[in-house]
Amino acid sequence: MRIGSRLNLLIATALLVLAVITVVALSMLRTSILHEKEEKLQGLVELGLTTLDYYGKQVESGTLTKEAAQVAAKRTISALRYEGDNYLFVVDTAYRMLVQPLKPEMEGKDVSEVKDVNGVRVIYELVELAKRDGWNYLGYHWPKPGVPEPVDKLSTARLYAPWGWVLGTGIYIDDVDQTFWGVALVLWDRRRRRHPAAGAVTLHRSFHRASDRSRGRGRQSARRG
Repeated sequence: MRIGSRLNLLIATALLVLAVITVVALSMLRTSILHEKEEKLQGLVELGLTTLDYYGKQVESGTLTKEAAQVAAKRTISALRYEGDNYLFVVDTAYRMLVQPLKPEMEGKDVSEVKDVNGVRVIYELVELAKRDGWNYLGYHWPKPGVPEPVDKLSTARLYAPWGWVLGTGIYIDDVDQTFWGVALVLWDRRRRRHPAAGAVTLHRSFHRASDRSRGRGRQSARRG
């Protein structure tokens, strides 16, 4: 095999390895970002469940009637906010909205048929997920203020069994792709600059330039002769 062919093979192999490493690293990055989002949602829902549990214990102790405790719990949950206007919501297992801070007109209504642009029955699916053990998450597309098209959103919900209430929340995750591709470009550029393939390319070009000069000198010598 000629030196030039070997160098081409070396370059191709190095670039392939670079591509594989980059893809694996970016996949791990995306998974890590989404995991952070899931943990955030979990913490927010746990905060809401703590609130419901507090009022539930008030009922158990006889301090409040169940009706009074539920009214107080709704008021407290409705007032909670994070990162601007993000909120917690509450529905029952019959898919009836109990707490919707931004759209109180929906409270008391059946929301089982509320769907995203792809037909995902958002509230229905969240209630069904909440009935299962562990933490489960629902991805869907939802309108975002200031954005012309629906964007990715991630939600989770948990069942508060004593009252048959399902408490949930969701956050937009369109920033995940922005972060992902921003880091991808930086990571690719850094790896490209540091990878030995760059040196191989330089060596390959230098070899050919040297060969061209050698052939040029040979032709000049032949003409002189």
